[in-house]
Amino acid sequence: MAGHCTITKEPAILVRACEPTPRGSLQLSFLDRLPGLRFSGDIVFVFRRGGGGGGGEDPAKAISEGLSRALVHYYPVAGRIVEPAGGELEIECSGDGDGDGVWFVEASAECSLDGFGDWDSKLHAVLAARPPPELNHENVIFMAQVTKFTCGGFTVCITYNHTVFDGVGSAQFLNAVAELTRGLAEPTVTATWRRESVPSPPKPTTSAQGPAGPEIQYTFYRFKSAEFDVSLPSINRVKDRVAAETGQICSTFDVVTAMLWQSRTRAINVEPDADVCLYYMANARHRLNELLSIDGGYYGNCVYPVGITLPSKQVANGSLVALVGVIRQAKQTVSDGFSRG
Repeated sequence: MAGHCTITKEPAILVRACEPTPRGSLQLSFLDRLPGLRFSGDIVFVFRRGGGGGGGEDPAKAISEGLSRALVHYYPVAGRIVEPAGGELEIECSGDGDGDGVWFVEASAECSLDGFGDWDSKLHAVLAARPPPELNHENVIFMAQVTKFTCGGFTVCITYNHTVFDGVGSAQFLNAVAELTRGLAEPTVTATWRRESVPSPPKPTTSAQGPAGPEIQYTFYRFKSAEFDVSLPSINRVKDRVAAETGQICSTFDVVTAMLWQSRTRAINVEPDADVCLYYMANARHRLNELLSIDGGYYGNCVYPVGITLPSKQVANGSLVALVGVIRQAKQTVSDGFSRG
């Protein structure tokens, strides 16, 4: 149930590549293997019934066939994430064997899109595909569910594992599925794996000076989600100030991140000299493409964690222009790090 709308799901099926694909293990990059990226995310796309027709083709059938064709080019997506004993995460592909494929669910709703209710994160459990309970959700790379509504519209909810894709990479795969669903012979962008080419940071080693330092420990916190409205005019005003005062152009991400950091720091009201921290994922795709001569077909993770620590008073009382500059500088250190790597 979703509100007053009943949704009936068919059993999940495995959509496999429509042609034989390679077998074996595939290496992941060190960015893919970052512990903080071992999770899956749901994205819901809503399609209303078009006024121009569309041949009346069943969207679930069309999309599952497009997936099957796309998996020929993106065959690792049909594999499974494995962790060999004492080893690092990798992708295991069994070709056209029983284990490979994308879990796909067809569902129908007894209401229209407009009658579905509030579109919030709690509905993802209704609109999203899930593998059979005996499988480890963390090892599944991609799933999809198509839900058809009585108005003729439908939703497509995709679930992708961040270990294999970042946002740009998952969008590239979805574009390939869409192109092949529409009847193109090949995707316009050629898929590239190349995870082994991404430079890894040096591993600690022992030396005559003594043993290596302790292994980095990650702490995972159970955060609560919250939604805030940040108006476009307020964002543009800060962008204009940055341009006027520094002569530089900044992104919406830079501005909104600075706003949220400053607002939260003021709200928690800690001592002026207490440190406040900001962590976010910076996009390094453009730098990796330059360094490795990777074309636009690379769909692995190109995001890297960035941390900033400043005294509370500097964040709470400083100008947004200055905070934007700090955030931009921190992102630049990611690019510089890859240049030195």
